[in-house]
Amino acid sequence: MVGWIILAVVLFLAAPVSAVIAVMAASRSRSELRQLDERLRILERAAAAGVPPATLQSAAAPAPIVAAPVEPTPSPAPSTSPPPSHPRSPPTSVQSPTPQAIGLEEKFGTRWVVWVGGVALALGGIFLVRYTIQQGLIGPGVRIFLGALLALALVAVGE
Repeated sequence: MVGWIILAVVLFLAAPVSAVIAVMAASRSRSELRQLDERLRILERAAAAGVPPATLQSAAAPAPIVAAPVEPTPSPAPSTSPPPSHPRSPPTSVQSPTPQAIGLEEKFGTRWVVWVGGVALALGGIFLVRYTIQQGLIGPGVRIFLGALLALALVAVGE
C-alpha cells in the first residue's frame, strides 16, 4: 500500500517537470521553424526575381570571407565612350497568399477532440483523488502537501 502511495506521489511530481521540459522543447522548435520560414521566404523571393539560389546570402548563414591574392593588373586605356548602362527593372514583390478565414465548423471540427480529452483527464483526476480519499489511502497531511504542490505548479504555469 505504501508503494502505491509513493508511486502516485512520484507520478504527481513528474507531471510538472515533464510539462516544463515539453514547453522548452516546443520553444526551441518554434525558433527553428521561424529560421526555416525566413530562409524559405528568401528563396521564394530569389526564385521570383530569377536569381539563382547559390548566389543568395542570408543573415542566418553568412558566407565566409576569403581574401584573394592581389595580382597587379594593367590599367586600361582611357576610353571616350561611357560604359553601357543596363536599365534595371523594379524588383517584383512576391506576396504570399492570404490565409483563408477559418469558420466555426472547421474550428469546432478540428478541436473538439482536444477539449473532450481535456475534460476527460480533468474528471479522471478529480475522481481519482476522491476515490483515494474515500478509501483512506491519502490522509489529511498528504492532501495538504499535494494541494500546496498543485498550487505551486499552477503558479509556475501561470508565470
